[in-house]
Amino acid sequence: MDSIKKFIKNHKIITTFIVLFLILIIGIIIAYNIMFRYKEDSRLNGKKEVEISSSSQNSIKENLEKKDEFNSVAINIVTKQITFTIDVKEDTDKKFAKNLSEDVLNELSDEEKKYYDVQVIYTCKECKEDDKTYPIIGYKNKNNNDIVWSNN
Repeated sequence: MDSIKKFIKNHKIITTFIVLFLILIIGIIIAYNIMFRYKEDSRLNGKKEVEISSSSQNSIKENLEKKDEFNSVAINIVTKQITFTIDVKEDTDKKFAKNLSEDVLNELSDEEKKYYDVQVIYTCKECKEDDKTYPIIGYKNKNNNDIVWSNN
């Protein structure tokens, strides 16, 4: 212990710099933790209350696939967006397909419509390559009631 006191007395400048450097490092660590503290992502608050279970997804998918105009339906949920990718039959009119999107929205509860953004993508695998009717994409923001369609 005496040797440490003797070293500090003999090397006051070096000791002062070492102490200041340690205080600076500790200060930087504390400031970093305060500024970049992990916070729960507030965008996803309330997701558990309106989360769509896999059984509900399967039920929605089955109900939509019963429609004669649809070949297949895929549902993809990422964070707060539900994407319905629907493959329609070749003879399905674009305007008729857009009207069918109301059936897609009707499959969701009011709480789900208020929480999730909904995207509907109509594709046609049966259509000829030179047919430019599909794909068409519709999007409904959680704050809106109607789907807005792409310009085709």
